[in-house]
Amino acid sequence: MKEMLGSMQGKVVKVGRGGPESRTGQFLGGGDDYFALLTKEDGVLYVHGQHLKSVTEMTKGGQSFEAAEGFSVLSGTSFRDILTNLELTWVQINRGGPEKIEGVLNRVNEDHISVIVKDEIIRLPIFHIKSISSGAAAQSDAQTEENSSNNNSNSNSNKNSDNSASNDGGDFVARSRNRRR
Repeated sequence: MKEMLGSMQGKVVKVGRGGPESRTGQFLGGGDDYFALLTKEDGVLYVHGQHLKSVTEMTKGGQSFEAAEGFSVLSGTSFRDILTNLELTWVQINRGGPEKIEGVLNRVNEDHISVIVKDEIIRLPIFHIKSISSGAAAQSDAQTEENSSNNNSNSNSNKNSDNSASNDGGDFVARSRNRRR
């Protein structure tokens, strides 16, 4: 993989052909079984080579790529090294769909990792990790998603309490009328 991607250093590339795992960014380099990509959405994204289906070099209009400044790139010879460097940091594993996980990378073992997500500990085989990013971009996405779900649940509980209040009031009025008759 290193040989195939070696000529892409600094170029703007698209990883994947579409879907939630597809990203466009500046190729930063990599190791034996992974590479780093600087993206607008995720900051530095580490892509696991086992799941790489395609890399497209952007030749038209892709050369003017701008992303956040002040990023740092982890180094390591393997994807497992990158995971080890990310221990005890907030991460987003995979980009979307049901396989997306956001939380604190707790521990990296020989063949799996553990991630703390709210009040759960999720164990995930390293083989099934397609990509990982860390830091403020991943954390702000999680906070936005959590705030959205909290607002929805608060809204639903308010509706339920409003409905029960109006039902109680309606029942009270009906009972009062029945007593007068």
